[in-house]
Amino acid sequence: MALGLLEHDGEWHTAIQEAATTYSGRRLRELFVIILLNCKVTEPKKLWDDNWHTLAEDIEYNNKKLYGDQAVHLAEEFLKNCTLREIEQIFWKHNRTLKEDEFSDIPYPDMSGINIPENNLIHEEMNYDMGSLLEETENLKKGLNAEQELVFRQITNSVEANDGRLFFVYGSGGTGKTYLWRTLIASLRGQGKIVLAVASSGIASLLLPGGRTAHSRFKIPMRLNETSCCNVIKKSKLAELLCKVDLIIWDEAPMINRNGFEAVQRALADVMMETYGSKVLFGKKTVVLGGDFRQILPVIEGGSREDIVNASISKSKLNRRLAKWILDIGNGELPAISLDGSEDKDWIKIPSDLLIDYTMYPDFMNKRLDREYLAERSILVPKNECVHSINSHVLASIPGEEHTYLSADSIGPESSEYHSSIVFYDKEFLNKHEESGIASHKLTLKLGVPIMLLRNLNQVDGLCNGTRLIVTQLNKTVIEAEILTGPGVGNTVFIPRIVMTTPETSLPFILHRRQFPARVCYAMTINKSQGQSLPNVSVYLENPVFSHGQLYVAVSRTTRQQGLKILIKKNGNEPEGCTQNVVYKEIFENL
Repeated sequence: MALGLLEHDGEWHTAIQEAATTYSGRRLRELFVIILLNCKVTEPKKLWDDNWHTLAEDIEYNNKKLYGDQAVHLAEEFLKNCTLREIEQIFWKHNRTLKEDEFSDIPYPDMSGINIPENNLIHEEMNYDMGSLLEETENLKKGLNAEQELVFRQITNSVEANDGRLFFVYGSGGTGKTYLWRTLIASLRGQGKIVLAVASSGIASLLLPGGRTAHSRFKIPMRLNETSCCNVIKKSKLAELLCKVDLIIWDEAPMINRNGFEAVQRALADVMMETYGSKVLFGKKTVVLGGDFRQILPVIEGGSREDIVNASISKSKLNRRLAKWILDIGNGELPAISLDGSEDKDWIKIPSDLLIDYTMYPDFMNKRLDREYLAERSILVPKNECVHSINSHVLASIPGEEHTYLSADSIGPESSEYHSSIVFYDKEFLNKHEESGIASHKLTLKLGVPIMLLRNLNQVDGLCNGTRLIVTQLNKTVIEAEILTGPGVGNTVFIPRIVMTTPETSLPFILHRRQFPARVCYAMTINKSQGQSLPNVSVYLENPVFSHGQLYVAVSRTTRQQGLKILIKKNGNEPEGCTQNVVYKEIFENL
């Protein structure tokens, strides 16, 4: 059992040394950067001083190979500078730099000889092979249907005319939105234009070439209200990038709280005010939103139906057999009955050929280490409690040594009631707290187990909130895993424990939890599955869904009828083979 009860930098030193037993070079430097950016390191320079030679091993080897003499002596300062140059370039991928105040004790490298862009954000968005993109565009355009071609022309005409139109491409899964995005992105980037491709979730962003989450790209605050502003400072590199943007594509837009959407509008209007002399809607940028209002809406903690509907961008002041069955679920148009005298007729009959009473993992014990087998299936459930129960049951059934990691929990000093909170709430209370989106105090793993990331660690390399991986090595302070899904499939990565915080709305203080940002994922919540596509999906309804769009999202994760199965646990007087389908029809009123 790996105890995590003491908070100190020693863990990060150990993590680097543990990772160095199996890998060297760039992977260790990427781990070093992830630790600096996510782990609240108190002495960054000491972490560098104590580990720089480990981070430099491959650089030393490659330079000796270049000189053709393994006995050649390389000056220590030369090696340090080469290593720091590599680290600084990894920082750029995260839109950060070693020059920032919190890392200023670490020497900044001599970057002479490297083409340092004046604005690395703009450089990143312009650094594409235009010739190959134009060739790709021609191939993609051949696959557009008539409706997609019409939308493509309207959007590209708006970009060319610079008339700042706002589009919404509304369609269910499988209607070709992602294909349209790829065609637009390739076409405009091939012409040297800047396209910002963002999505409301990490998983959805991985489907977009050069995609990012909207929160990270636009610096949208996590806590939102009607006056929230994005953290975009005038004349900053991000502001310069936004000024030069030609097109913004925002996928899974209905998942975002409208206050976040409107904050982005204000940020664009602000940075372009000098150009136009006044605040123009979206800074006169062409913006394309995409999504499906049948799917899950913004999550409002403790919010009523009215609160959730009002948080949707649809309320913003701006404004085949299986396929048909799925759409009818999303629209709330299937024949339905009421239960227990309720006025809402929202209980629907599930077709008998989709119902099962057995597992989604056939021949599990023989295939439990098969990467493809694990990547292509999952059990989806409405609530986290059921997820934990299923994953714990499966984990206990497989052979192998268990490794249990306990978090280090504390009350954040930034909490408004910090001094009274540390008196009234002990460690046991903190450890027991469970919350969506934050790792549990106790994490139990085995080799070969699939896990899901709970935080964005490295979006460029596919380490996003929702990425699935398989555990390949369990150390005391770092987990080695292989990516199962997304653009980084097959890559080996290191995951350290990071510091995760809760909003002060869920507790009377801000909880700091230092833990691995992962959980076992034989099963996942329906909400977490949004944006993913799987060949095989089993929906387990121990209890009915409780929020708009959940059932629709669950059954639409696969378009293969033979790949969808539903298991319903009968409770009380519920009709056989029936379940509840929650649809807020008022969300469609302004569409």
